[in-house]
Amino acid sequence: MASPMGGAANPINTTAAAQSTSLQRLYHVEKRIVHALELAGGVMEELANASGPKMDGINANCREFMQSIKDIQVTLREEIKSMCEYRPFENCDYVSRTTAEISCKKLDCVVGQLDDMETTIKQYNSSQIISENGIRDCLSHMNLIITRDSRMDPLWRVR
Repeated sequence: MASPMGGAANPINTTAAAQSTSLQRLYHVEKRIVHALELAGGVMEELANASGPKMDGINANCREFMQSIKDIQVTLREEIKSMCEYRPFENCDYVSRTTAEISCKKLDCVVGQLDDMETTIKQYNSSQIISENGIRDCLSHMNLIITRDSRMDPLWRVR
């Protein structure tokens, strides 16, 4: 298994790249923890020395140990914070998909209205006798079509 640091990884998207970077940071934290434990072990060895502990070495190791612990805490807090960030629509196509569905429904309504208008025009053109009654019938028929379609959109009324 390859280490999180090396390899010729080819990130597919930015999320994979971010995960890789996060794994690298955690890998460095792991190395710092190992180093801090080595420092603590060095202090324990110095305290157990038969000839007596060297206080300068112990103080230097303790300061370095405490600084390592602080650095580890800061890095882990940043990683936890970045993992807990709320990203509601990252990699989500909900808005565009919903917009497309609404547009399709609107187009279906328009196509239905155009079909009804085409039927009315064909009926009008096929009539041989144009009379006052015929025009009234045609307008009445068109009014019924508009009224029927206006039920879909209550703000658009003819009557």
